[in-house]
Amino acid sequence: MSGQTPVSITTDTDHLIQMAVAHVLPETRHRLCKGSIIRETKEKLTHVCQTHPTFETEFMKCANGSETIEEFESQWKSFLERYYLTDNEYLQSIYSACRHWVHVFMRETFFGDILSDQDNDLKEILI
Repeated sequence: MSGQTPVSITTDTDHLIQMAVAHVLPETRHRLCKGSIIRETKEKLTHVCQTHPTFETEFMKCANGSETIEEFESQWKSFLERYYLTDNEYLQSIYSACRHWVHVFMRETFFGDILSDQDNDLKEILI
């Protein structure tokens, strides 16, 4: 990259990778892979997904459908209350990183994406 740091980078949710990116590329906008977050959420909240068929759709709507930060905050709070998950540690942890994966926070930064077949399947969910 001719000595230039990238404008943006997308990684999975591994905490060590996040620390490495912050240390090595402090000026680069770091985005967490939404596909990883979806998979992890479905894995950690299987019981909720099985009990509530609309959970995943509403989760994605909350993450992708907000036009403002205030709207996201309101939707997130309502989402947690609707599913009685306000004290869920996993959701609290991904909320604390929302600036790295929720669309409304990432809007100002260019992220080049290369989609695999699996990513195309996820893209359909995300839209």
